[in-house]
Amino acid sequence: MNSSISLNLSTTAIITEIYAASALRCLQNLDNGKRPPLLTRDQEPALRLLVKDAFAHIVLRLLPHIAECNLNDDNNENCNEDVILSVTINTPACFPSSATGTLRHAIEHAIAMDAMHLCYMGHNDNLSRRHASLAEDAIRNITQLLSVSDHSRAKIAMNWL
Repeated sequence: MNSSISLNLSTTAIITEIYAASALRCLQNLDNGKRPPLLTRDQEPALRLLVKDAFAHIVLRLLPHIAECNLNDDNNENCNEDVILSVTINTPACFPSSATGTLRHAIEHAIAMDAMHLCYMGHNDNLSRRHASLAEDAIRNITQLLSVSDHSRAKIAMNWL
């Protein structure tokens, strides 16, 4: 028997991850003598729109596991407010409630990486594809976690060298 978990995803948390990842990419990546642009608070209204788009992309990819979702910012006129993206996810009955925060963070991470993919598209296609790959990896891990029918079967095997 399956159960469901309701998650409230924070656009502020997602955008904070985008700023951190952007800063690291800017410091660490040098492509043909050029660094990727640093995303700053000046771009926050545009980033909020990209986060909303990325949320829709991620929900579509997780659709077999989605019970319902809500973009509750339709009447939000103040683009500086934290917008809560709500999603209810079908989980296996054995899904541990202690993993709810981890699942929320993993979905926020997938959204952030997908938004960065959109940010860099057309400016730095290599970096855009890298973020698309990171988003896809996160989705694959989330899907695998939500598809496990019995977590009690997982075991740690000792490997002696």
